[in-house]
Amino acid sequence: MGIRYKIESNGKNKFTERTYYKKGNDFFILEESKNEFDIITHELPKRGWDQKVVFCDLGEFKDLKYSPSVDRFIFSSGLSKEEKLKIKKMFKNYNQRELPKVGWIFFDKSTKIFGDSEVINTLYNKLDFYGSLTEVNSIDITQEQFEEYLNEGISYSEIDSDQLNNGGIGSLFTDSSCELQINEEEYPIQERLEKLIKSNSKKVVNHFCSLEIVRESFYKGGHFELEIYEEFDPKKFNIRLENYVVGKNKKSICISFTPNYDGVDFEHEDGGHYKGDDWSLVDEKGNVNSLTFKDEDSDEESEDYDD
Repeated sequence: MGIRYKIESNGKNKFTERTYYKKGNDFFILEESKNEFDIITHELPKRGWDQKVVFCDLGEFKDLKYSPSVDRFIFSSGLSKEEKLKIKKMFKNYNQRELPKVGWIFFDKSTKIFGDSEVINTLYNKLDFYGSLTEVNSIDITQEQFEEYLNEGISYSEIDSDQLNNGGIGSLFTDSSCELQINEEEYPIQERLEKLIKSNSKKVVNHFCSLEIVRESFYKGGHFELEIYEEFDPKKFNIRLENYVVGKNKKSICISFTPNYDGVDFEHEDGGHYKGDDWSLVDEKGNVNSLTFKDEDSDEESEDYDD
């Protein structure tokens, strides 16, 4: 167990975060301010000479209260009205990732809390959850595509990776030997897992049951984590369990474990060691078929060149 530092809104202070961008000699700043906040920081905040103004070095921090912010832009004097409008439109449409394409480069970020604030020491515990991991994704296909891929196979180039990665049931722990650690010390959960598996043995959720390409990616040693700011309470730790199948193939039932604490799910940190993919085709009745891949033309050309 460790200590973190907490600063809360009290009606007299304000949390402000500034992000700085530059292009040549010009710059602009996006300033986001909140009057309601609950900040946890790793380092003891630094106070200025005026004790009514508190500067916080929040290189690593969490805002535990997701309240609305008031945003404003600060532009250097050389920017044209058209350029200012273009920048504002990008942020309004959540397209700020396009800024580098038009010459604007991120170069700094600062955070401050203005006003009289109290710094409170708060307990801190880090929870880590490990186990084998399966990530399941799919792409909807037509009947014509299903028949073509079933009879002729498919090329990797025909698979839309963006569509594949945006669909599916995400990352799931699928190993009953999962492990929970609290501050790097193992905490026993096997007995609870066994009871959960037994009580849910007859409940099966059918995912991906019609006309889809399905990819199951397997990993060993997957890792989810969660930080809590209190003493660990075993009664608040829970594991949401689900038996699921791909299509109607009941012989390949998988068990997923989603850990949470006080209703908050653990965050995915690392997939672990990649072990391979299993590809399949699901027909309109939910039957599962194997999917084969064609040799890519580019691979054949590369082999000819090497000879």
